[in-house]
Amino acid sequence: MKVAHALLVAVTMAFPIALLHAHPASSPCGEHASSARSLRIDGEVSDMYVKGDSLEVVFCNTGRFQTSIVGEIQVRLVGDSVVTALPITSASVKSGEQRTMRIAMPKLAKGAYVLFVVVDFGGAQLTAAKAELEIRD
Repeated sequence: MKVAHALLVAVTMAFPIALLHAHPASSPCGEHASSARSLRIDGEVSDMYVKGDSLEVVFCNTGRFQTSIVGEIQVRLVGDSVVTALPITSASVKSGEQRTMRIAMPKLAKGAYVLFVVVDFGGAQLTAAKAELEIRD
C-alpha cells in the first residue's frame, strides 16, 4: 500500500484541548504531479488536520486523468483498537488538482488516539496517511 504521511498542523480554537501530531508528507500536489504524468491514475493523501469541528483530508490527483475518490478515517486507540470509523463521501478530482474533504470531528474522551485515513482513487493501490491525536483536559 502506498503511504503518504500527513503534515503537522495546529488545532484551531474550537478544539483547544486537542493536539494533533502528524508525520511529514511527501510533497504538495503541484510539485509531485509532473513526475507522475506518465501514470494513468495516481494520487496521494497530502495532508490531514483538525479545523474547527471537522477533520480535513487533502487528496492530490497526481495522475493524468480525473478520478473519483472514496475513503474512510479510522480513529484508533494507541493499542490499535478501533474507536470509530468515519466515511469519506465520494468526490471527483481533476488531474493535477486537490480536493479537501471535511468530516465531522467525533466527540472523543481525553486520551491519545491514532487517525488512519485510507482513500481509494481508482488506481492499482490505495493511498493512506496516519496522524496522532491527543485530547487534553
